[in-house]
Amino acid sequence: MDKLKLLLASLNSKGIAFPMVRDPKNGLGSITCTMVVVSFAICVVGVIGKVSKVLDGIDLTAAHSLLVISISAYLGRKMQTSGKDVVMAENKEEGKDS
Repeated sequence: MDKLKLLLASLNSKGIAFPMVRDPKNGLGSITCTMVVVSFAICVVGVIGKVSKVLDGIDLTAAHSLLVISISAYLGRKMQTSGKDVVMAENKEEGKDS
């Protein structure tokens, strides 16, 4: 039991590696790219199951919704700010007298 506790503590301190798909742009592992690949595979399996009527257990509406959300997250990740860039907006009041 102590060996198991040591193993779990070691894995917890180092972090358990999660296999991710590499982003084609920068070559690093990307969770959003992984989500797109997995959700696309679920959609393909669902469509094949629907056509062949063998694998009829995947809800295609939910699978397509997951695919749209995953693609939106993948494509929208570059629209986020890094937190380091600050843009100041100027508030110009033209011709307003009190």
